[in-house]
Amino acid sequence: MPPADHNASYRAHGKTPSPVVRGGHYQTNRLSRQNGFSVSPSPCIIGKVRTAGDDPFGKQCAMYDLIHLAKRYRGHWAVDDLCAQIPSQKITVILGASGAGKSTLLRLLAGVEQPDSGSIRCGSSDVTNTPPWRRQVALVTQDCALYPGRSIRQSMRLAMRSAGVAASERELLIDRTLEQCGLCGVDHCLPHELSGGQLQRAALAKALVRKPSLLLLDEPFSQVDGVTKGPLLQLVEDTHHAHRNTVILVSHDPNDAMRLADHLLVMKQGKVIDGGSPSQLYWSPRTRESGSLLGILGMNWIPIDLLSDVPRLARNAGDARFVGFRPEHFIVGKTGEENRSADAHAAICLPSTLPAGNPRYRSQEEEHGIASGDGGALQIRGTCLERRDIGAHQLVRIEFCGEHLWVLADPEQEIDDPVLGWVPAERLVWVKE
Repeated sequence: MPPADHNASYRAHGKTPSPVVRGGHYQTNRLSRQNGFSVSPSPCIIGKVRTAGDDPFGKQCAMYDLIHLAKRYRGHWAVDDLCAQIPSQKITVILGASGAGKSTLLRLLAGVEQPDSGSIRCGSSDVTNTPPWRRQVALVTQDCALYPGRSIRQSMRLAMRSAGVAASERELLIDRTLEQCGLCGVDHCLPHELSGGQLQRAALAKALVRKPSLLLLDEPFSQVDGVTKGPLLQLVEDTHHAHRNTVILVSHDPNDAMRLADHLLVMKQGKVIDGGSPSQLYWSPRTRESGSLLGILGMNWIPIDLLSDVPRLARNAGDARFVGFRPEHFIVGKTGEENRSADAHAAICLPSTLPAGNPRYRSQEEEHGIASGDGGALQIRGTCLERRDIGAHQLVRIEFCGEHLWVLADPEQEIDDPVLGWVPAERLVWVKE
Protein backbone atom coordinates (compact mmCIF):
# COMPACT_ATOMS: atom_id res chain seq x y z
CA MET A 1 0.00 0.00 0.00
CA PRO A 2 1.48 3.42 -0.94
CA PRO A 3 2.10 5.97 1.80
CA ALA A 4 -0.66 8.37 2.79
CA ASP A 5 1.02 11.28 0.96
CA HIS A 6 1.23 9.31 -2.32
CA ASN A 7 -0.46 11.97 -4.47
CA ALA A 8 0.96 14.93 -2.53
CA SER A 9 4.47 13.75 -3.31
CA TYR A 10 3.67 13.53 -7.03
CA ARG A 11 2.23 17.04 -7.08
CA ALA A 12 5.21 18.41 -5.20
CA HIS A 13 7.45 17.22 -8.07
CA GLY A 14 5.12 18.51 -10.76
CA LYS A 15 3.75 15.10 -11.72
CA THR A 16 0.20 13.86 -12.29
CA PRO A 17 -1.08 11.18 -9.86
CA SER A 18 -2.23 7.87 -11.28
CA PRO A 19 -5.91 6.92 -11.11
CA VAL A 20 -7.34 4.53 -8.58
CA VAL A 21 -9.52 1.51 -9.09
CA ARG A 22 -12.18 1.37 -6.38
CA GLY A 23 -11.06 -0.97 -3.66
CA GLY A 24 -7.75 0.77 -2.88
CA HIS A 25 -5.49 -0.71 -5.57
CA TYR A 26 -3.30 2.10 -6.83
CA GLN A 27 -1.86 1.90 -10.33
CA THR A 28 1.28 3.86 -11.18
CA ASN A 29 3.13 4.00 -14.45
CA ARG A 30 6.86 4.69 -14.64
CA LEU A 31 6.63 5.88 -18.25
CA SER A 32 4.06 8.53 -17.37
CA ARG A 33 6.13 9.84 -14.46
CA GLN A 34 9.31 10.07 -16.51
CA ASN A 35 7.76 11.77 -19.52
CA GLY A 36 5.18 14.00 -17.87
CA PHE A 37 2.24 12.27 -19.49
CA SER A 38 -1.29 12.85 -18.23
CA VAL A 39 -3.82 10.11 -17.66
CA SER A 40 -7.16 9.79 -19.44
CA PRO A 41 -10.43 8.47 -17.89
CA SER A 42 -9.52 4.79 -18.24
CA PRO A 43 -7.27 3.38 -15.50
CA CYS A 44 -4.73 2.31 -18.10
CA ILE A 45 -5.04 4.81 -20.96
CA ILE A 46 -1.91 6.93 -20.78
CA GLY A 47 -1.28 9.85 -23.11
CA LYS A 48 -0.01 13.32 -23.81
CA VAL A 49 -2.36 16.26 -23.99
CA ARG A 50 -3.97 15.88 -27.40
CA THR A 51 -4.36 18.54 -30.04
CA ALA A 52 -6.76 18.47 -32.98
CA GLY A 53 -4.05 17.24 -35.33
CA ASP A 54 -3.20 14.25 -33.15
CA ASP A 55 -6.46 12.38 -33.76
CA PRO A 56 -6.26 9.88 -36.65
CA PHE A 57 -9.94 9.04 -36.20
CA GLY A 58 -11.38 12.50 -36.85
CA LYS A 59 -14.32 14.04 -35.04
CA GLN A 60 -16.76 11.97 -37.09
CA CYS A 61 -15.32 8.46 -37.00
CA ALA A 62 -16.11 6.02 -39.80
CA MET A 63 -17.48 2.54 -39.27
CA TYR A 64 -15.33 0.12 -37.28
CA ASP A 65 -14.48 -3.24 -38.83
CA LEU A 66 -13.33 -5.90 -36.37
CA ILE A 67 -11.52 -8.55 -38.38
CA HIS A 68 -10.71 -11.94 -36.81
CA LEU A 69 -9.84 -10.40 -33.44
CA ALA A 70 -8.42 -12.74 -30.81
CA LYS A 71 -7.19 -12.14 -27.26
CA ARG A 72 -6.00 -14.85 -24.90
CA TYR A 73 -5.39 -14.80 -21.14
CA ARG A 74 -3.50 -17.75 -19.62
CA GLY A 75 -4.85 -20.27 -22.06
CA HIS A 76 -8.39 -18.85 -22.08
CA TRP A 77 -9.69 -17.12 -25.21
CA ALA A 78 -11.50 -14.01 -24.00
CA VAL A 79 -12.06 -12.96 -27.63
CA ASP A 80 -11.91 -15.74 -30.20
CA ASP A 81 -11.75 -15.02 -33.96
CA LEU A 82 -14.33 -12.25 -33.60
CA CYS A 83 -15.66 -10.54 -36.72
CA ALA A 84 -18.17 -7.69 -36.54
CA GLN A 85 -18.97 -4.19 -37.76
CA ILE A 86 -19.71 -1.21 -35.51
CA PRO A 87 -21.85 1.40 -37.34
CA SER A 88 -20.60 4.97 -37.35
CA GLN A 89 -22.43 7.59 -35.27
CA LYS A 90 -24.82 5.01 -33.84
CA ILE A 91 -25.39 3.51 -30.38
CA THR A 92 -24.34 -0.14 -30.36
CA VAL A 93 -25.26 -2.26 -27.33
CA ILE A 94 -23.37 -5.48 -26.64
CA LEU A 95 -25.27 -8.19 -24.76
CA GLY A 96 -24.07 -11.52 -23.44
CA ALA A 97 -23.53 -13.59 -20.33
CA SER A 98 -20.70 -12.84 -17.91
CA GLY A 99 -17.39 -14.01 -19.33
CA ALA A 100 -18.51 -13.67 -22.95
CA GLY A 101 -15.66 -11.26 -23.73
CA LYS A 102 -17.60 -7.99 -23.80
CA SER A 103 -15.27 -5.98 -21.53
CA THR A 104 -12.18 -7.33 -23.29
CA LEU A 105 -13.59 -6.18 -26.61
CA LEU A 106 -14.05 -2.63 -25.26
CA ARG A 107 -10.47 -2.59 -24.00
CA LEU A 108 -9.22 -3.68 -27.42
CA LEU A 109 -11.19 -0.86 -29.04
CA ALA A 110 -9.79 1.64 -26.52
CA GLY A 111 -6.23 0.48 -27.17
CA VAL A 112 -5.71 -0.54 -23.54
CA GLU A 113 -5.16 -4.14 -24.67
CA GLN A 114 -3.50 -5.34 -27.85
CA PRO A 115 -5.03 -8.29 -29.72
CA ASP A 116 -2.99 -11.45 -30.17
CA SER A 117 -4.19 -11.55 -33.77
CA GLY A 118 -6.63 -9.80 -36.07
CA SER A 119 -7.10 -6.11 -36.80
CA ILE A 120 -9.30 -3.11 -36.04
CA ARG A 121 -10.07 -0.76 -38.91
CA CYS A 122 -11.72 2.63 -38.69
CA GLY A 123 -12.83 3.43 -42.21
CA SER A 124 -9.77 2.86 -44.39
CA SER A 125 -7.26 3.17 -41.51
CA ASP A 126 -5.83 0.26 -39.54
CA VAL A 127 -5.87 1.47 -35.91
CA THR A 128 -4.98 -1.83 -34.25
CA ASN A 129 -1.65 -0.52 -32.95
CA THR A 130 -2.60 3.15 -32.56
CA PRO A 131 -1.61 4.18 -29.02
CA PRO A 132 -4.49 5.07 -26.68
CA TRP A 133 -3.47 8.71 -26.32
CA ARG A 134 -3.91 9.22 -30.07
CA ARG A 135 -7.46 7.85 -30.03
CA GLN A 136 -10.31 10.22 -29.32
CA VAL A 137 -11.82 7.64 -27.01
CA ALA A 138 -13.36 7.69 -23.53
CA LEU A 139 -13.70 4.41 -21.64
CA VAL A 140 -15.90 4.06 -18.55
CA THR A 141 -14.88 0.86 -16.79
CA GLN A 142 -16.80 -1.23 -14.30
CA ASP A 143 -14.45 -0.24 -11.45
CA CYS A 144 -14.98 3.53 -11.92
CA ALA A 145 -11.32 4.53 -12.20
CA LEU A 146 -10.87 8.00 -10.68
CA TYR A 147 -7.94 9.93 -9.26
CA PRO A 148 -7.72 9.14 -5.51
CA GLY A 149 -6.43 12.55 -4.44
CA ARG A 150 -8.59 14.66 -6.74
CA SER A 151 -12.16 15.83 -6.35
CA ILE A 152 -14.72 14.98 -9.01
CA ARG A 153 -14.51 18.49 -10.45
CA GLN A 154 -10.69 18.37 -10.56
CA SER A 155 -10.77 14.98 -12.30
CA MET A 156 -13.13 16.37 -14.93
CA ARG A 157 -10.81 19.34 -15.52
CA LEU A 158 -7.85 17.01 -16.07
CA ALA A 159 -9.87 14.86 -18.47
CA MET A 160 -10.92 17.89 -20.53
CA ARG A 161 -7.38 19.24 -20.65
CA SER A 162 -5.95 15.93 -21.89
CA ALA A 163 -8.73 15.75 -24.50
CA GLY A 164 -7.89 19.22 -25.82
CA VAL A 165 -11.20 20.84 -24.85
CA ALA A 166 -10.90 24.64 -25.03
CA ALA A 167 -10.22 26.23 -21.64
CA SER A 168 -12.92 28.84 -22.17
CA GLU A 169 -15.71 26.27 -22.19
CA ARG A 170 -14.50 23.85 -19.52
CA GLU A 171 -16.18 25.22 -16.39
CA LEU A 172 -19.55 25.77 -18.08
CA LEU A 173 -19.49 22.24 -19.50
CA ILE A 174 -18.48 20.80 -16.13
CA ASP A 175 -21.31 22.60 -14.33
CA ARG A 176 -23.89 21.45 -16.87
CA THR A 177 -22.69 17.83 -16.84
CA LEU A 178 -22.57 17.68 -13.03
CA GLU A 179 -26.16 18.91 -12.90
CA GLN A 180 -27.29 16.39 -15.51
CA CYS A 181 -25.60 13.56 -13.58
CA GLY A 182 -27.00 14.68 -10.23
CA LEU A 183 -23.59 15.42 -8.73
CA CYS A 184 -23.82 19.15 -7.98
CA GLY A 185 -23.58 18.72 -4.22
CA VAL A 186 -20.65 16.30 -4.26
CA ASP A 187 -18.40 17.77 -6.97
CA HIS A 188 -15.72 18.65 -4.41
CA CYS A 189 -15.73 15.19 -2.80
CA LEU A 190 -12.94 12.65 -3.21
CA PRO A 191 -13.73 9.24 -4.74
CA HIS A 192 -13.63 7.36 -1.43
CA GLU A 193 -16.31 9.71 -0.07
CA LEU A 194 -18.87 8.67 -2.71
CA SER A 195 -21.31 5.77 -2.88
CA GLY A 196 -21.08 3.14 -5.62
CA GLY A 197 -23.83 4.79 -7.66
CA GLN A 198 -22.23 8.23 -7.30
CA LEU A 199 -18.89 6.82 -8.42
CA GLN A 200 -20.47 5.43 -11.58
CA ARG A 201 -22.14 8.76 -12.32
CA ALA A 202 -18.84 10.59 -11.72
CA ALA A 203 -17.01 8.26 -14.11
CA LEU A 204 -19.72 8.84 -16.74
CA ALA A 205 -19.53 12.62 -16.27
CA LYS A 206 -15.76 12.52 -16.63
CA ALA A 207 -16.08 10.64 -19.92
CA LEU A 208 -18.82 12.86 -21.36
CA VAL A 209 -16.94 16.16 -20.87
CA ARG A 210 -14.11 14.85 -23.06
CA LYS A 211 -16.42 15.01 -26.11
CA PRO A 212 -15.02 11.73 -27.47
CA SER A 213 -15.69 10.52 -31.00
CA LEU A 214 -15.92 6.98 -29.55
CA LEU A 215 -17.57 6.52 -26.14
CA LEU A 216 -17.13 3.08 -24.55
CA LEU A 217 -19.38 2.27 -21.60
CA ASP A 218 -18.84 -0.96 -19.65
CA GLU A 219 -22.00 -1.54 -17.57
CA PRO A 220 -22.08 2.10 -16.44
CA PHE A 221 -25.44 1.83 -14.64
CA SER A 222 -25.04 -1.46 -12.74
CA GLN A 223 -25.01 0.29 -9.34
CA VAL A 224 -27.43 3.08 -10.18
CA ASP A 225 -30.99 2.93 -8.84
CA GLY A 226 -33.92 2.76 -11.24
CA VAL A 227 -35.10 6.33 -10.57
CA THR A 228 -31.68 7.80 -11.37
CA LYS A 229 -30.98 5.51 -14.32
CA GLY A 230 -33.71 6.99 -16.55
CA PRO A 231 -32.24 10.52 -16.71
CA LEU A 232 -28.72 9.09 -17.22
CA LEU A 233 -29.88 6.99 -20.17
CA GLN A 234 -31.48 10.10 -21.61
CA LEU A 235 -28.25 12.05 -21.03
CA VAL A 236 -26.20 9.47 -22.97
CA GLU A 237 -28.75 9.56 -25.79
CA ASP A 238 -28.93 13.37 -25.87
CA THR A 239 -25.12 13.68 -25.84
CA HIS A 240 -24.90 11.19 -28.68
CA HIS A 241 -27.42 13.13 -30.77
CA ALA A 242 -25.68 16.45 -30.02
CA HIS A 243 -22.16 15.31 -30.99
CA ARG A 244 -23.04 12.49 -33.43
CA ASN A 245 -20.39 10.29 -31.87
CA THR A 246 -20.20 6.51 -31.85
CA VAL A 247 -21.30 4.87 -28.59
CA ILE A 248 -20.70 1.25 -27.57
CA LEU A 249 -22.49 0.14 -24.39
CA VAL A 250 -22.08 -3.17 -22.59
CA SER A 251 -25.19 -4.06 -20.59
CA HIS A 252 -27.04 -6.97 -19.01
CA ASP A 253 -30.33 -5.06 -18.97
CA PRO A 254 -32.55 -5.81 -22.01
CA ASN A 255 -34.63 -2.71 -21.27
CA ASP A 256 -31.53 -0.50 -21.63
CA ALA A 257 -30.70 -2.29 -24.88
CA MET A 258 -34.15 -1.84 -26.39
CA ARG A 259 -34.32 1.80 -25.31
CA LEU A 260 -30.89 2.99 -26.47
CA ALA A 261 -29.62 0.70 -29.21
CA ASP A 262 -29.56 1.46 -32.90
CA HIS A 263 -27.58 -1.76 -33.34
CA LEU A 264 -27.20 -4.86 -31.15
CA LEU A 265 -24.44 -7.43 -30.89
CA VAL A 266 -24.76 -10.66 -28.89
CA MET A 267 -21.57 -12.33 -27.68
CA LYS A 268 -20.93 -15.84 -26.42
CA GLN A 269 -17.58 -17.42 -25.57
CA GLY A 270 -15.60 -14.65 -27.24
CA LYS A 271 -17.57 -14.63 -30.50
CA VAL A 272 -20.41 -12.54 -31.93
CA ILE A 273 -23.28 -14.98 -32.47
CA ASP A 274 -25.98 -12.52 -33.56
CA GLY A 275 -26.38 -8.92 -34.60
CA GLY A 276 -28.86 -6.47 -36.05
CA SER A 277 -31.42 -3.90 -35.01
CA PRO A 278 -33.37 -4.39 -31.74
CA SER A 279 -36.46 -5.21 -33.81
CA GLN A 280 -34.61 -7.88 -35.80
CA LEU A 281 -33.25 -9.60 -32.71
CA TYR A 282 -36.61 -9.40 -30.93
CA TRP A 283 -38.66 -10.93 -33.76
CA SER A 284 -36.10 -13.10 -35.57
CA PRO A 285 -33.19 -14.15 -33.31
CA ARG A 286 -30.73 -16.57 -34.88
CA THR A 287 -29.98 -18.48 -31.66
CA ARG A 288 -31.70 -19.34 -28.39
CA GLU A 289 -29.10 -17.27 -26.53
CA SER A 290 -29.85 -14.05 -28.40
CA GLY A 291 -33.61 -14.59 -28.27
CA SER A 292 -33.59 -15.10 -24.52
CA LEU A 293 -31.56 -11.95 -23.81
CA LEU A 294 -34.30 -9.60 -25.07
CA GLY A 295 -37.86 -9.12 -23.91
CA ILE A 296 -39.47 -8.90 -20.49
CA LEU A 297 -39.17 -12.64 -19.80
CA GLY A 298 -36.94 -13.80 -22.62
CA MET A 299 -38.27 -16.67 -24.73
CA ASN A 300 -39.68 -20.15 -24.24
CA TRP A 301 -37.98 -22.91 -26.22
CA ILE A 302 -39.39 -26.36 -27.06
CA PRO A 303 -37.41 -29.13 -28.78
CA ILE A 304 -39.06 -29.92 -32.10
CA ASP A 305 -39.13 -33.65 -31.35
CA LEU A 306 -41.81 -32.93 -28.70
CA LEU A 307 -44.18 -31.61 -31.36
CA SER A 308 -46.43 -33.48 -33.72
CA ASP A 309 -47.13 -32.67 -37.36
CA VAL A 310 -44.29 -30.14 -37.57
CA PRO A 311 -44.16 -29.80 -41.40
CA ARG A 312 -47.65 -28.39 -41.41
CA LEU A 313 -46.55 -25.41 -39.30
CA ALA A 314 -42.87 -24.98 -40.13
CA ARG A 315 -42.63 -24.96 -43.89
CA ASN A 316 -39.38 -22.98 -43.75
CA ALA A 317 -37.93 -24.40 -40.54
CA GLY A 318 -35.07 -26.07 -42.42
CA ASP A 319 -32.78 -27.95 -40.05
CA ALA A 320 -34.12 -26.18 -36.93
CA ARG A 321 -34.10 -28.18 -33.70
CA PHE A 322 -36.04 -25.79 -31.46
CA VAL A 323 -39.17 -23.68 -31.75
CA GLY A 324 -39.51 -20.60 -29.55
CA PHE A 325 -42.10 -18.02 -28.62
CA ARG A 326 -42.31 -15.07 -26.28
CA PRO A 327 -44.59 -15.19 -23.20
CA GLU A 328 -46.65 -12.24 -24.45
CA HIS A 329 -47.51 -14.11 -27.68
CA PHE A 330 -49.15 -17.06 -25.91
CA ILE A 331 -52.95 -16.89 -26.06
CA VAL A 332 -54.57 -18.64 -23.11
CA GLY A 333 -57.78 -20.47 -24.02
CA LYS A 334 -60.42 -22.47 -22.17
CA THR A 335 -60.90 -26.20 -21.83
CA GLY A 336 -63.20 -27.36 -24.62
CA GLU A 337 -61.68 -25.09 -27.25
CA GLU A 338 -58.79 -27.44 -27.98
CA ASN A 339 -58.30 -29.57 -31.04
CA ARG A 340 -59.41 -33.03 -29.91
CA SER A 341 -56.58 -34.76 -31.74
CA ALA A 342 -54.16 -33.41 -29.15
CA ASP A 343 -53.47 -35.63 -26.16
CA ALA A 344 -53.08 -34.23 -22.67
CA HIS A 345 -49.70 -32.54 -22.11
CA ALA A 346 -48.94 -32.51 -25.82
CA ALA A 347 -48.32 -29.88 -28.46
CA ILE A 348 -49.86 -30.13 -31.88
CA CYS A 349 -49.41 -27.97 -34.95
CA LEU A 350 -52.83 -26.93 -36.19
CA PRO A 351 -53.38 -26.18 -39.87
CA SER A 352 -55.53 -23.10 -39.67
CA THR A 353 -57.84 -22.08 -36.86
CA LEU A 354 -57.66 -20.42 -33.47
CA PRO A 355 -60.80 -20.04 -31.33
CA ALA A 356 -62.77 -17.44 -33.23
CA GLY A 357 -64.39 -16.03 -30.13
CA ASN A 358 -61.20 -15.48 -28.12
CA PRO A 359 -61.22 -11.75 -27.24
CA ARG A 360 -57.48 -11.59 -26.62
CA TYR A 361 -56.75 -13.03 -30.05
CA ARG A 362 -59.15 -10.57 -31.68
CA SER A 363 -57.40 -7.65 -29.96
CA GLN A 364 -54.01 -8.93 -31.16
CA GLU A 365 -55.37 -9.27 -34.69
CA GLU A 366 -56.46 -5.64 -34.59
CA GLU A 367 -53.26 -4.35 -32.97
CA HIS A 368 -50.63 -6.41 -34.82
CA GLY A 369 -52.44 -7.59 -37.94
CA ILE A 370 -52.06 -11.24 -36.93
CA ALA A 371 -54.21 -13.72 -38.82
CA SER A 372 -53.91 -17.48 -38.55
CA GLY A 373 -55.14 -18.19 -42.09
CA ASP A 374 -53.12 -21.02 -43.60
CA GLY A 375 -50.22 -20.28 -41.26
CA GLY A 376 -51.81 -22.19 -38.43
CA ALA A 377 -50.91 -22.12 -34.77
CA LEU A 378 -49.03 -24.07 -32.15
CA GLN A 379 -51.42 -25.54 -29.58
CA ILE A 380 -49.99 -26.36 -26.17
CA ARG A 381 -51.61 -27.99 -23.17
CA GLY A 382 -49.71 -28.39 -19.90
CA THR A 383 -49.94 -28.36 -16.12
CA CYS A 384 -50.29 -25.02 -14.31
CA LEU A 385 -47.50 -24.82 -11.72
CA GLU A 386 -47.72 -21.21 -10.60
CA ARG A 387 -49.65 -17.99 -11.10
CA ARG A 388 -48.56 -14.47 -10.12
CA ASP A 389 -50.35 -11.16 -10.41
CA ILE A 390 -47.87 -8.63 -11.83
CA GLY A 391 -50.26 -5.74 -12.42
CA ALA A 392 -51.27 -5.55 -16.05
CA HIS A 393 -50.85 -9.32 -16.53
CA GLN A 394 -50.93 -12.68 -14.85
CA LEU A 395 -47.63 -14.53 -15.03
CA VAL A 396 -48.28 -18.25 -15.45
CA ARG A 397 -45.71 -21.06 -15.28
CA ILE A 398 -46.61 -24.17 -17.24
CA GLU A 399 -44.97 -27.61 -17.14
CA PHE A 400 -44.95 -29.23 -20.54
CA CYS A 401 -43.10 -32.52 -21.15
CA GLY A 402 -40.48 -31.58 -18.57
CA GLU A 403 -40.06 -28.05 -19.97
CA HIS A 404 -41.10 -25.04 -17.87
CA LEU A 405 -42.78 -22.31 -19.93
CA TRP A 406 -43.65 -18.79 -18.77
CA VAL A 407 -46.68 -17.14 -20.38
CA LEU A 408 -48.70 -13.98 -19.84
CA ALA A 409 -52.48 -13.86 -19.46
CA ASP A 410 -55.00 -11.09 -18.93
CA PRO A 411 -55.28 -10.17 -15.23
CA GLU A 412 -58.95 -11.18 -14.89
CA GLN A 413 -58.80 -14.32 -17.02
CA GLU A 414 -59.52 -17.64 -15.32
CA ILE A 415 -56.70 -20.13 -15.72
CA ASP A 416 -57.79 -23.78 -16.05
CA ASP A 417 -55.63 -26.75 -15.18
CA PRO A 418 -54.41 -28.14 -17.49
CA VAL A 419 -53.61 -24.85 -19.21
CA LEU A 420 -54.55 -24.65 -22.85
CA GLY A 421 -53.17 -22.10 -25.27
CA TRP A 422 -52.03 -21.20 -28.77
CA VAL A 423 -49.19 -19.33 -30.43
CA PRO A 424 -49.86 -18.02 -33.97
CA ALA A 425 -47.42 -19.35 -36.55
CA GLU A 426 -46.34 -15.79 -37.33
CA ARG A 427 -44.99 -15.45 -33.79
CA LEU A 428 -42.92 -18.65 -33.75
CA VAL A 429 -39.12 -18.64 -34.10
CA TRP A 430 -37.24 -21.67 -35.42
CA VAL A 431 -33.51 -22.06 -34.59
CA LYS A 432 -30.90 -24.76 -34.87
CA GLU A 433 -29.11 -24.08 -31.56
